[in-house]
Amino acid sequence: MAVMMLTLIVACNQQKKQDGWTVNGTIEGLGDGVVLLKKDFNDPNPKEFPVTAGVFTITGASVAEPTNILLEVKDKDVRFGLYVENGESTYTGKLIEKEMPAYGDMAPQKYFAIEDEVITGSIVNTHEKEFNVAMQACYGDMSKMQQMSREEMEKFAEEREQKMKKVQIDFIKNHPDAFYSGIVAMRLTHGMDNEGMQEVLGMLDPALNSSQVRALKDKIANSKDVDIAEAITASNVSYKVEKAYSGDSYLDVIYLGMLSDDNVCALCKDGTVKTIDANGKAINKFKPEFEFAPTTMAVDKADNIYVLMPLQKEVTRKFRGKTMKVMETIGYKCEVFNS
Repeated sequence: MAVMMLTLIVACNQQKKQDGWTVNGTIEGLGDGVVLLKKDFNDPNPKEFPVTAGVFTITGASVAEPTNILLEVKDKDVRFGLYVENGESTYTGKLIEKEMPAYGDMAPQKYFAIEDEVITGSIVNTHEKEFNVAMQACYGDMSKMQQMSREEMEKFAEEREQKMKKVQIDFIKNHPDAFYSGIVAMRLTHGMDNEGMQEVLGMLDPALNSSQVRALKDKIANSKDVDIAEAITASNVSYKVEKAYSGDSYLDVIYLGMLSDDNVCALCKDGTVKTIDANGKAINKFKPEFEFAPTTMAVDKADNIYVLMPLQKEVTRKFRGKTMKVMETIGYKCEVFNS
């Protein structure tokens, strides 16, 4: 009898894994509508799930480890994400209409956002929220930067970087066996030498074997510290410039940034932001809905993507006795996206 019960339990567990994942969600203030499950921001064929009185159910195939999914409320231009695991989880949030302050002569703009999120079913979501709150606190009062000198701004930025590094180290040490610690470790080791990466790996539980931890181990195995003194002793060396290289087809890129997983983040002329791997393959892309084309992009150590767009208006100017209408920059708008 005991053997039969054990066999039954194992069979049930295997069936649960095969059934995949389910999210039972409620968004207060949404009413009837549709929630889209997207592969990325610009997924042309997202899966649609009906919403009735704010209630919806989303399902997906079995996953090997906690997986982040991207959801969007159709016709509201509001996106949200969460980690899912095999089995059931719940999501609740509140849809709020907010107003973006006016910039120069531009009128305030209304938009939707989801607040008061509560997610159950995966501890990864709890860890992500804990980490993001701690990281956000490192930014402090950004408005003070407007009155700072260049030296003060550099000092402010350096202190912020140190605070962010401490937050990442403290999180890993406090949660050495957590799946999300593997994600944080990959971010933390961006730009580190071999010794530094091994030190971070040593903070993690040896039993942790997520895809991020395996990627970090591969990164360490494939890296080697080079003695600069040895590297410059060569003489009579000829150099050849390669005209064909990975990514040579991307001719519309105006700005580049490096992500913690060593992929490249590229801002294109039309405003599209692409993630490109080491082989030159575009693995992800999205296009923010800006009124004017963005001009600059940056990536921080937490893989947040900052896209800067000029705010312009049409003005009348006189040139050599002639009256002309031209577009004039009156300010800048910066939006932050998760990679």
